[in-house]
Parts: sequence; C-alpha cells; structure tokens
Amino acid sequence: MTWQAPAPQSPETHGHGNMAEWDRRYGVHGESPREEDAMVPAPRPEPAFDFGDEVTSQADIQAKDVKAVQPQRPQPNMAMRELITSALNANRVELHLQPIVTLPQRQVKYYEAFTRLRDAEGNAIAATAFLPEAVLSGQIARIDNLLLFRAVQVIRRLTSRNRNAVLFCNISLVSLVDETFFPGFLEFVKSNRDFADVLVFEFSQSDVAEMGAMELESLNALYDVGFRFSIDRINDMKMDFNSLAGRGFKYGKLHADYLIGRREAKHGHIHPSDFGDLLHRYGMELITDHVETESQVLELLDYDVKLAQGNLFSPPRPVRAEVLQGAPAPRKSAAG
Repeated sequence: MTWQAPAPQSPETHGHGNMAEWDRRYGVHGESPREEDAMVPAPRPEPAFDFGDEVTSQADIQAKDVKAVQPQRPQPNMAMRELITSALNANRVELHLQPIVTLPQRQVKYYEAFTRLRDAEGNAIAATAFLPEAVLSGQIARIDNLLLFRAVQVIRRLTSRNRNAVLFCNISLVSLVDETFFPGFLEFVKSNRDFADVLVFEFSQSDVAEMGAMELESLNALYDVGFRFSIDRINDMKMDFNSLAGRGFKYGKLHADYLIGRREAKHGHIHPSDFGDLLHRYGMELITDHVETESQVLELLDYDVKLAQGNLFSPPRPVRAEVLQGAPAPRKSAAG
C-alpha cells in the first residue's frame, strides 16, 4: 500500500489565520525542503515517538524522605544534541505517514504522521535515539512545531480528496507548556477551527499519567477549540479511561500482542479481549497497532477488532516532496 498525496497547493491560500505569521514567530521559516531530502527511501520503521526514560522509575529514586525525592536527570548526549540541531537547521527533517485501516476490509481510515531526522550523510536517525535528547535539550517543541506545520499542509491535500480524512499527530508533553510554541499554535488553531475535525493529537500513556495542572490547562484549551485526542503505548488497562474520555480522548491504541495475549499487560480485572468494549462504553475507539503478521490479524478478527495499524498494512512512508513545497525550514535557535 503506497500513500500518494494529492497535488500541491499553497498553504497560504487556505484558512483564515496567517500561517506564515504563525510560522515566522514560532519556529519554522526559511527554504523549502530539497526533493532529495524528502524523497529518500523510507527507512526501516523504528518505534515511533519513544521518549525513553526521561523520568526515572520509582525504583531508581534514591531518597528515603518523600519530601527529598528527586528524579534522576538523564545525562545530556552532546553529540546527539548537535546532530538534532544540525538536522533542524539544515531542514533534514522528513514527514512520514502510516495508514490506520479498517478490518477486515483493510481500507485506509486514518493516517498517523511521524517525524524523521537524517544526519549530514543522509542516514536516518531512529526516533528512539533522538527524541529523549530532543526533550532533554528543549528542542522537542521545534520538532513538534515543524511536524504540525507540515501536517496542516498534508491534511489540506488529503481532505481535498476525502472529506473524512483524519491525521494523528504525536505531541510531546513538554510542548503543551512551552511558552515559545503553544500560545502561538493555540492562536493559530483558534483562527482555523476546521482543523479540529481532521487533526487528532496523540500522547503516550506515560505522558498522560504525568500531566499536571499546566498540561491539563493546555489540553483543555485545545478541547475547547474542538480537538480530540488519542492515547497510545497503553500497557496499563486499569487507567481511568472514563475520565480521559471526559477530557476529549476519543481513541486508545493497544499493541496487538497485548490484546491477543502474546505480551503481559497490567489489566487487573479487565481481560485484554474486553478492552475494546470498555473503551466503547466511554465513547472511545480501540486501535490495535504494531500489527506485523497475518497470524495476528486472524486472532484480532476473533476479538472483533475494527481498526488496526502496522507494517503489515504499510510501513511509514515519506510524503512526496512537492506536497511539502513551501514547508519552511525551522529557524535557528540559540538554545541547545
């Protein structure tokens, strides 16, 4: 299955907000991406948007006094930090899409967007390698900003062919409270509320669990505009999904192997095969991801799974260069 984007259009000709101004002020401007950068062969898909162990586990906490508990700060990787900065400044950033399909028909229902970086030699940098350092160095907001800017361009092309197109975009917890990114982005979407119907913001379960008052305030602001959310990398089925649904979470993603019993999940009294029914009860949809084999599909069909995602159907593939013409390079930052 190869994704083919519609013919390009100027991003400035749609919507009521000034995308160029949002872009100029909040982190993306400059030259259009080179065709050779955008159309390189798709790398082997790596686990997407894995933020690593940016917060240490309880077992790693050294202090005995609860008041003195401080999570160990990961050590900076200066080589990776420089590589990220170089890739952003040189616009060696790619947008890849992976379809989410219906079962058993295997028809494309939604897409998920992923950011990929490349080094100066053109080698792909795995998300598991660059995202922890991007968060630690404060560059994750630049990456999220570029992802969203390009996602807006892509969704305009998609909706020109299919009015029901929806694009999932991963956002870091850090970006929700980044003062150089979030206020400008919120201003932009308030002026372009039609995007609320076609963009779904996705957060990992670990990030959702870490949300505090400031993050929830930003989440509520997006919800008030009309956006809905997805929670992925679920491994704890005992989470309060009813409460999440009330905050605007409409989708939940569960690894196929958890559902069919090949991996052990924290499910308490909820059997994994009943997890979809649990989400449905709260108005949420289950998407089973990491589907890699036909044998998984056969078992998923026994559990009446309706939506699935994985390399079996299509790996993440790069968006054609002409679709991103006019997608500017991020501005250089003194930080990092």
